Amino acid sequence: MGKLERLKQLKKACLQQMFPQDGESVPRLRFAGFTGDWEQCELNSIADFNPKSILPDEFEYVDLESVVGTEMISHRTETRANAPSRAQRLAQSGDVFFQTVRPYQQNNYYYDLPYGKFVFSTGYAQLRPSVDGYFLLSRLQEKKFVANVLDKSTGTSYPAINSSDLAKIIVGVARTTKEQSRIGSFFRTLDNTIAIYKRKLEMLKRFKAVCLQMLFPQEGETVPRIRFAGFNEPWEQRKLSDIKDVRDGTHDSPKYHQLGHPLVTSKNLTESGLDMTDVSLISDFDFETINKRSNVDTGDILLGMIGSIGNPVIVDRDDFAIKNVALIKVGGDVPNNFLIQLLKSPVFESYIRLENAGNTQKFLGLGKIRDYIFYAPIYEEMECIGAFFRTLDELIKLYS
Repeated sequence: MGKLERLKQLKKACLQQMFPQDGESVPRLRFAGFTGDWEQCELNSIADFNPKSILPDEFEYVDLESVVGTEMISHRTETRANAPSRAQRLAQSGDVFFQTVRPYQQNNYYYDLPYGKFVFSTGYAQLRPSVDGYFLLSRLQEKKFVANVLDKSTGTSYPAINSSDLAKIIVGVARTTKEQSRIGSFFRTLDNTIAIYKRKLEMLKRFKAVCLQMLFPQEGETVPRIRFAGFNEPWEQRKLSDIKDVRDGTHDSPKYHQLGHPLVTSKNLTESGLDMTDVSLISDFDFETINKRSNVDTGDILLGMIGSIGNPVIVDRDDFAIKNVALIKVGGDVPNNFLIQLLKSPVFESYIRLENAGNTQKFLGLGKIRDYIFYAPIYEEMECIGAFFRTLDELIKLYS
């Protein structure tokens, strides 16, 4: 688990421990010096809902895609004459905006920007609190509160709650402004730290995307645009099936069991590696039968062939079988730590787009994978490129 995920888990635990749960009058975890029961009250007693306002002639519009988590990631300039009809909530410093459509996404925002005129969509309820604003935002992020909101929401695919019903939900509130501020300040610091790690992770991913483009030859090129010092030999054309043992897993549908061996499909291949959190289990017999033709070893590459095409991963375990997944065995004169990065590069993604077939469900045939032609340098340069990306991937994993 990377730093970002650990911070998210920490916030989740703190939200649960620092706010009273059902049947409790005080939180389980509290800052030193604070005692006494919290007050149980309806939201409309601690915040004005959707205060009336007159829109300026020009403003920054915030729609439901503009807030992710507790961060505003985008906004766009609109005029009052041409703005969407949902642009109605003129923000004032200290306002809290709660996403009323699909509230389980928990994309809620505390507005304290010192500049500009921002107008939010009516997909948010606008709360102007009489309590500490960031305390209220954090209270609205707590899991049990979100569950109460969903219980009062209508719709299945797009559950939503109206502001009137939201205003009547009862929450526990610290009686003193000082305790509210301590809690609000704690979660603001935690959210800011999460935001910093998100930005670092995004920067690392963008940097890797550029490196993949510059360190491998692009369409119509035979050498990359950037090379490590000391290498100037030409890259040679290779065909994947000439330098690698390329197979695929079963295309049958074995019976699943509650106990047994994992069966990996393309859904288990992700950008960050092999994800075994949702995997079906098969019998000893099916496991052994599949592995007679496609036994997986540590260091092999797996590549999605059906549905989710691509997402190549190098495996670090060998206790599973595969279905509808290409298997590129370890070994040969092209190391897999170089090949895995080539398979993640834009030039291979372009090949996938051109060669995949199917209408309702896309697939990439084993023959197309075996026929893939690419350029590769001498072994020492491949090792250098592979080591560079391995270090970069480890850094991305650390921040994930």
